[in-house]
Amino acid sequence: MAEGSKTGAVPSDRQRQRLAELAAELEAARISASPREKQFNWSRPATVSSAMPLSHRDVAISSQQRELFQNLELDVLLSEFQTVAATKEQVGNDDDEPAEKEAPTAEGAAESAWLEEAGFEVIADKFAQGSLITDADLRAETVGFTPAQIHAVKQRVDTLNDTLRRTKKGASKVDVRDLFSEPARSVSSGSPPAAPALDVDVTSRLTVLTDNADEPQTLFFDLSEEDQQQVQCLNLIQVTSILERAASVGKAKRPKKKKKEEHLTFGVRLDSLVERDRVVFKEAMKLSEVPLILTRIVDYLVDRALHEEGIFRKAGSAARIKTLRQVVEDARGDVDFAKLDARAHDVSAVLKQFLREIPEPLLTSECIELFLAVPSLGNTELQLYTLQLLVMLLPRVNRFCLRMLLDFLALVASQHEINKMNIANLAVVFAPTLFYVKGHKGQKMLKEVDTQLTTAATLRLMLEHHHVLWNVPADIVAQVRFVNEQRALGRKASRPKDMKRLLSDKTKTHPLTTAAAGPVGSGDAAGRAGRIKWIKDSSEKPPLRAAIVVLRDGLPIEDVPVYDTTTARTLLETLKAPSDFVLVECGGNIGCRRLDERTRILSLLRVNPLGTIALMSLVQFQSFA
Repeated sequence: MAEGSKTGAVPSDRQRQRLAELAAELEAARISASPREKQFNWSRPATVSSAMPLSHRDVAISSQQRELFQNLELDVLLSEFQTVAATKEQVGNDDDEPAEKEAPTAEGAAESAWLEEAGFEVIADKFAQGSLITDADLRAETVGFTPAQIHAVKQRVDTLNDTLRRTKKGASKVDVRDLFSEPARSVSSGSPPAAPALDVDVTSRLTVLTDNADEPQTLFFDLSEEDQQQVQCLNLIQVTSILERAASVGKAKRPKKKKKEEHLTFGVRLDSLVERDRVVFKEAMKLSEVPLILTRIVDYLVDRALHEEGIFRKAGSAARIKTLRQVVEDARGDVDFAKLDARAHDVSAVLKQFLREIPEPLLTSECIELFLAVPSLGNTELQLYTLQLLVMLLPRVNRFCLRMLLDFLALVASQHEINKMNIANLAVVFAPTLFYVKGHKGQKMLKEVDTQLTTAATLRLMLEHHHVLWNVPADIVAQVRFVNEQRALGRKASRPKDMKRLLSDKTKTHPLTTAAAGPVGSGDAAGRAGRIKWIKDSSEKPPLRAAIVVLRDGLPIEDVPVYDTTTARTLLETLKAPSDFVLVECGGNIGCRRLDERTRILSLLRVNPLGTIALMSLVQFQSFA
């Protein structure tokens, strides 16, 4: 026997080390056995096994993720993911049906579909006709686009041209499945190849249109449907260029076939619910864009649950929740939870189950992975900018539902000193509901802590900035205005056929068209011909800068004064407008935009001298837009 192991002998250094290791292991076992003391060890390199006993390879967790969630119990996040996974397995969805063998995707179809969605129908049509797309075609269709945006479009164009050349040569076809696929031409991992610089006049005009730092940003919901479509086209191009440069683009899923919906509320698509509710509950759904059940739940929780400790974290009664679900089904969502004397934790559980069982996720199959790529972009400013682009790409009903949900969760977090549910906690308990996807990717989420933290980090960022998430970035609004100006002048740009129709329709039928003529941005010339009278050398105190025409019910209100300090709010006061009336900017370089009350009218007139300001009720605007 070795000397160091005899009774009373001094242990060797090796034995001391082993004893220390055993003591550490025993302490770790004691902590893991006590749920209240179980915490993640952030002091050493974080892996799955250091957080909880998962039989999976260790995956390092980034320091950025650790900084975001230092105080969270990761077992809560894992538990939520497991609950969501179990629910989806029990309920089932389209994946439960026998998979049909997919026909090979036609070569170039993905790129062509992306171009059409981004508004480049002319380019896609040319490819469909078998004609090569020239650099002149690309330049004509991307007037006013940034180099990065042009690069994203050119990648798709190059792929289509290569496809045509190979087809003509009889080369073997390549199966292109990814909407955001890797570029056909190899590109270095750094910045994209230099694109032609913007024309000086283009740059100058875009700068003028964007240089309104003090102005309130445009809310996406304050734009007309036509303007929203333009914003979505530009957002798709912009977000693609950002994520491709960051090499974070995931594969887009193919849309699933609609499954026959056997339930009345749970497991039914959001758009189907809204369509049905508008027929069945006409009065309750007046001007509403979200399913009635979602409105009923949120209204009840706002009234009864904001001060409920551990709301969304503490479990309700399984029996009561099951009974509530049946009541909701029988009533098709039109339920007064207060009259039922329902408990807050039970209703909150019903909300989570409703969102989990939607056949098409709230964030959509196509966009979920793009949302999850956002935390990898680095600085918060770029992350928020990309989130703004992404949320506006969601379908209409999904946008309104997501907005309602985020606003509600932020309201819950505002009472965190009472309910103990701050934004970070809510992100942990709600992220699995919004981001879990069935299949092998969902199983991966169950095993990798870093993936779970990414979902929570994404939702946390959305909640922290929910109040600005739906603001259209200033550069996107400027591009919309510029492209519309180029189309009005007869220059080509994206979606020329579509826009000519829109402009023609506005000229013929738009109740708020301007009578102004002359080049865009021509200042006094345009003002004298139109609805603006610019005032020089005014003797008034404060000086009068302009007199404008405001339309109300199609009739002009002449010579409305505009001063340096005139805002939409003060203009409403000048016009003695009722409290439910708003000002709307129409025509010129925009379709129709509701003005924020802080908008400075003088700045607006300079940005859009050919536009018209109209006074209308909020209900009129909502139906008009």
